[in-house]
Amino acid sequence: MYIAGAMGALAFMGAMQQGEQQKQQNALQRIQHEEKEFQRKMQNQIKNRGIAKANAAKWMGGIKIGEAAAKMRGEEEFWLKYNHDNSSGQFSRSVQKANAQITSAIQGKNISVNSGTSRALLRQSLETAKRGMVSKSTNYSNALISAERKQGKMLAQRDFGYSDQVKFMPAQLHQISDSAIMSNALVSGVIAGGSAGISTGIAMEAAGIEGFWS
Repeated sequence: MYIAGAMGALAFMGAMQQGEQQKQQNALQRIQHEEKEFQRKMQNQIKNRGIAKANAAKWMGGIKIGEAAAKMRGEEEFWLKYNHDNSSGQFSRSVQKANAQITSAIQGKNISVNSGTSRALLRQSLETAKRGMVSKSTNYSNALISAERKQGKMLAQRDFGYSDQVKFMPAQLHQISDSAIMSNALVSGVIAGGSAGISTGIAMEAAGIEGFWS
C-alpha cells in the first residue's frame, strides 16, 4: 500500500510540475509578446512622425505657392493698370488732337462746323475713338482675367492630399491563465495520482502480494 501511495504521489507531483513548466512558458511568451508590441509601437510612432512631416511640408508648400501666386497677380495687375491708364490718356489726347486738326481743316476751307459734312466727319472721328476705347477696355479686362487664371493655375499646384495617422492596433496574446493552469494541474494530479495508486494496487494483488486492499 505504501508503494501504491508513493506512485500516486509521484504522479501527482509530476502533474503539478508540468503545470509549473507551463506557467513558465506563459511568462516567457508574455515577455516576448510585450517586446514585440513595444517594437511595433515604436515603428508605428516613427511612421506617424514621417506622415506628420510630409503633411507639414505639403502645407508649407501650399502656403508658399499661394503667396507667390498672389504676388505674381498683384504685380501683373499693377502694371496692366499702369499701362492701360497711360495708354488711355495718350489715346484720349490723340483723339482730341485729331478732332482739333479736323476742326481746323474744316475752318480752313471756310466750311461751317455745324454743316452736315463737318458733323459727319466729327461723328466719324468720335465713333472711331469710341471703338478704340472699347477695344482698349476689352483688352484690359481680358488681361485681368488672364492674370486671375494664371493665379488659379498656380494655386491648383497645391497638394492637399494629407495622409492620416496610422492607428496602432495592439495584438492580443491568447493564453490560459496561470490560475487555470494550476487548477487543471491539480485536478490532473489528483486523477493521475489516484489512477497510479489503483493501478499499482491491482498489479501487486495480481502478483500475489496480500493485504494491499485491507
